Amino acid sequence: MKKANEVAKKKASRRPRPKLDAIRLTGPRGFDELTNLLKHEKFKGKGQEFADLDTLMHKFEYWAHRLVPHLAFDDFIEKAE
Repeated sequence: MKKANEVAKKKASRRPRPKLDAIRLTGPRGFDELTNLLKHEKFKGKGQEFADLDTLMHKFEYWAHRLVPHLAFDDFIEKAE
């Protein structure tokens, strides 16, 4: 039981977390943004497949973080499937 002279604590107001759904994926930061990120990317080609894949995955991870910042990349992949 609270004492009469104690002040009630205020709850911190929180912004709702963005949810990963079809609307978000097709929205302005969705697949269109991903294509814009990759539009000017130049891949090295034959013999450099690992470096190209690494570059692609970094861009994809960056895009996923901008889309839903609270999800880890592995969780994003699971939910996007």
